[in-house]
Order: sequence, then structure tokens, then C-alpha cells
Amino acid sequence: MSQGDDMGYGYSDEEMSGAEVDPQEKRRRETAKVKKEREEALKVTHGLDVFLAAIKYDLLKAELRTAEDQKSAAGKELHERKVQLHKHRARYDVIHSKVMAAAAQLGADVDPRAHQAHCLVQAATLKGELEEKGDKLDKAIRQAEGEV
Repeated sequence: MSQGDDMGYGYSDEEMSGAEVDPQEKRRRETAKVKKEREEALKVTHGLDVFLAAIKYDLLKAELRTAEDQKSAAGKELHERKVQLHKHRARYDVIHSKVMAAAAQLGADVDPRAHQAHCLVQAATLKGELEEKGDKLDKAIRQAEGEV
């Protein structure tokens, strides 16, 4: 061991041998020892800072991936909705053109919206009549089954 090295007991070679140590030398050694301890503490702190920075980096990276996945899903959903909107708009245009053609055949005085409303009322009435007829047939079937 060289001078000023510590063997774990806090004493230098000269101190262990019993030789007198100059007070200036003693202060210099203590200062060097404190400096070395501080450097070691800084190394540990720096290592911890690097470790924490790496963890934070990984977390931010994961958040970024999650955000990108959400963005991608939202983009897909937007595209699907645009496609549906286009289909509905095309369907509306076809129905509207048919209503306009039917209104033109009936005469220029007929409002296409009124004609469309009239068609809807007729469809609802027909549906109600068919449901009523179906109920009467179900009742007749139940009566016939009861007689058998």
C-alpha cells in the first residue's frame, strides 16, 4: 500500500507504524479523503441520475407508442366513417332523384318533400295492416291447434 491509502481502519501507513504525521500532511490527507468520498458519492448520484433518466426515457417511449397507436386507430375510424358517409350520401342521392322523378310525373305543383312524406305514410300504413293481418292469422292458428 502507498502512503495515504486506507486499509479500512481510517489510518494511513505511517499512522499504523506509529510514526508522527505532520499536521499539514494530516489535513492534506483528510482533504484528499473527503474529496475522494465526495467524488464517489457524485459517481453514485450520477449513476442513479442516468438510471432514472433511462427509466423516464423508456416511459416516454411507451407513451409515444400508445399515442401513435391511438392516432392510428382514430385515423382508421375516421376513414371508415367517411366511407359510410359517402355510402349514405350516395343512397340519399338515389332516393332523392327517384322522388324528384316521381314528383315530376305527378305534376309540377307537387312538392318532393310532401311526396316523400306521403310515401312514408303509405309504407307505415301498409306495415300496420300487414301486422294486423299476421296477428289474426296467428290467432286462427292457435285456435286450430287448440281444437286438434
